[in-house]
Amino acid sequence: MTILSKISYAYDRIVPLALPDHRLQVLSGAEIGAFGEAANLLLSPHFDDICFSLGAFVRRVRSGTMVNIFTRGSHVPIDAETPRSVEAVHALRDREDEGFARMVGLRRIDLRLEEPSLRRRGSRNLAGVEQDMGQIVRPLAEQIDRFRESFASVPRNLFCPAGVGNHANHVAVARFVIERHAALASDFRIFFYEEFPYILSPRWRRIGVKRLLRSFPGIRGNRLAIPIGDLEAKRELVGCYPSQLAPADFGRFWRSSPQCPEPHEALWEFARSPRDD
Repeated sequence: MTILSKISYAYDRIVPLALPDHRLQVLSGAEIGAFGEAANLLLSPHFDDICFSLGAFVRRVRSGTMVNIFTRGSHVPIDAETPRSVEAVHALRDREDEGFARMVGLRRIDLRLEEPSLRRRGSRNLAGVEQDMGQIVRPLAEQIDRFRESFASVPRNLFCPAGVGNHANHVAVARFVIERHAALASDFRIFFYEEFPYILSPRWRRIGVKRLLRSFPGIRGNRLAIPIGDLEAKRELVGCYPSQLAPADFGRFWRSSPQCPEPHEALWEFARSPRDD
């Protein structure tokens, strides 16, 4: 474990998250592999979010279409002192993401929408969620419709960020799916993924996961823990994005908890069961 992961684990033991009632299921290798038999649509607010949050999962499944949403910005954390044009930043990050997608067998779609830096607001300014919703409603709905039509004859899964970390872009994408959950659920099995590295922060974890669960009143959430297994392979995938991370940070992208000590990524699913009625 990294120091941050150890702090997160210790905090969960001392101060339980006190989430609303939910189930925990640790997925087996066979259950993870079964996702490869379906058509998987993965919504990624930024170029790196699927890798950071579900890299080990998609590496094992090796099937899916990744929709990168807010991909036009001006910020490169590792080289912040060097001015770059929006197009140069996009080209750099697009190359990094292409390398990741090639390693795990994902098809890519780029919506080229604007990050907060181009809207003159901070990334955690949630007053910008409405503005971000205005950007995504039409193009994202169109991509989901096209995907549904293209894979009409097979089971379909939709993966969406949970909104942990209070990044306005993440919260907007989560809200888009939550507001349409009932309609989408007739065509997709829907999962919300915990975002790394935000999920390692006890504060952001409490805020984000509680907000997600409260979005589904009367439905018991199911948390699906996905054991990572090969930690070095996950580090290698994270390393596809050197503009975003220094090598020392490559180990910040899995979590252990008292309920699931094995390093894992995680999904949340909200499907009504007889107990919920």
